[in-house]
Amino acid sequence: MSADTATVAEQEYLESMFWIDEAGLPMTGANIARAMQLSAPTVHEMVGRLVKDGYVERNPDKSLKFTEGGREKASYIVRRHRMIERFLTDVLKIPWDEVHEEAERIEHAMSPVLEERMRAAIGDATTCPHGHPIVDGVREQGSLLLAQEQLGLTGRQIEAGVLPPSDLINAEGTLAQRQLGLVQAESSVAQSADQLRHLLNLPREAWAVPLLPLDPPEFDRLQVSYESALDQALQNRPELARLRLDLKRAALDLRVASSDELPQLDASVSYGLVGQRQAYSDTVGQLFSADARAWSAILNFSWTPFNQAARARAESLRLSEQSLHTLQDQALLDLRLELRTAIRALETADRSVRAAAKFRALAERSLDAEQRKFLNGTSNNFFVAQRQDDLSRARLAELSALIQHRKAATALRAAMGVLLEHRHVQLEVSSR
Repeated sequence: MSADTATVAEQEYLESMFWIDEAGLPMTGANIARAMQLSAPTVHEMVGRLVKDGYVERNPDKSLKFTEGGREKASYIVRRHRMIERFLTDVLKIPWDEVHEEAERIEHAMSPVLEERMRAAIGDATTCPHGHPIVDGVREQGSLLLAQEQLGLTGRQIEAGVLPPSDLINAEGTLAQRQLGLVQAESSVAQSADQLRHLLNLPREAWAVPLLPLDPPEFDRLQVSYESALDQALQNRPELARLRLDLKRAALDLRVASSDELPQLDASVSYGLVGQRQAYSDTVGQLFSADARAWSAILNFSWTPFNQAARARAESLRLSEQSLHTLQDQALLDLRLELRTAIRALETADRSVRAAAKFRALAERSLDAEQRKFLNGTSNNFFVAQRQDDLSRARLAELSALIQHRKAATALRAAMGVLLEHRHVQLEVSSR
């Protein structure tokens, strides 16, 4: 929602109230006065204006809450502020701890055209320098903002007699379509959040906590050769390590079974002392003096010339070993195909990101040219709306390309067996 209909003072209050509500604090006059460092009577007067203008409502306990339109307006103001902060840090290289005051000075004097240029400059950044979210259906919100600005511009052109009143219908229809798209996008975001909560197996009380994406889909450039990827996969893939262990065990079992077919010769030697006197003491003495010694040697030779059971077992183990070698060869073949497919998908996604970025830049230039033609009276709302739709689709295509690139990079790292290490995930194996 555009913030042009709210005064600068109202925007400041709505911004502070949104931060209070986002922090989970009650929206009371005392909290607002503390946050804005204003006196209670001053805050009370402005809150009355906000209630009158339909931005907030009073609860029975005297606290405040946003109306639907008020929350939408406050959310837009805050996200615009955070977008400016991100622009100041990323593009102008201003330290992150200095951008808040600068954004406060800029945000109320910024035109929608400058705002769109800033959005294009920060790309797909989804958080401000302090980690707070910028986007929540940002593509649809940006499209809605363009439609609202076009509606206001059309109204001024009609008042000046440049356009016929019928053009206002087209602008209003475009705005209604964008509003519907925003509602549908917000519903999709909520549904995706619930699916993520389900996958994370969150407890029931955690489902009421909003999920805020803090890691935007950035262009994670990953360059790796096929040979390097194969070497890492051979070292890290657990199924290959298991096959190598199975082959070692099968080789040992086969050696044991093969030895069962050979002749067996057992040899044993024993030595002892003998005491044979009549008296017990004399017998013990004879033992200690080692006068009588006893020797024995035994040789035991056994062989089963036609040991069918041993031969059958050895042959069975030999076939099992060959089967494991076949499985290993098949696993290596599958791995090579998986790696080549993953690398090819990553290269395709890389080119798609670059093409989508160029497409988005051209769509922005096309919209800017069409808006200039509209101001000169050589275009109309229909063509401007078409260029706006083209820009929205281009931005969505760029975001989709970035997400696809990230998925391709994740698939390649998984094929290489380094995904957990890349995500800094450590698995603890129970000793039980």
